[in-house]
Amino acid sequence: MITYIYDPHTGDITAANTETYAEWMKQFPNARRIAETTLGECWISTVFLGLDHSFGLGGQPVLFETMVFWEEHQDIHNDCTRCETLKEAKKMHEDMCHQMERYIYDLNQEECARIEMWPEKSYD
Repeated sequence: MITYIYDPHTGDITAANTETYAEWMKQFPNARRIAETTLGECWISTVFLGLDHSFGLGGQPVLFETMVFWEEHQDIHNDCTRCETLKEAKKMHEDMCHQMERYIYDLNQEECARIEMWPEKSYD
């Protein structure tokens, strides 16, 4: 299995054997996080994977992943996207943030419409 290490200072990515990768993971546990954003109950995280997630299908190694997590509503919109380069990863994170902002806005609009449809109670 080919593994990779990432230098957050230079952006360099180099192939490494498994032992070197494991040592890198211990030595730089926070270097994997490329970006994170919280939007209300939604947390968006982009990380360097260190393992090629192209699964041998050819082309460049797929080394970055953006995932969406929800505090309470774990059944909605748990997206996951992957890419090959750091530049793509930063753009992917930004795009996912915009997508989730729109999604949250739509959810809020639906909730407001649902509440407005409830009949008012009379306490006469």
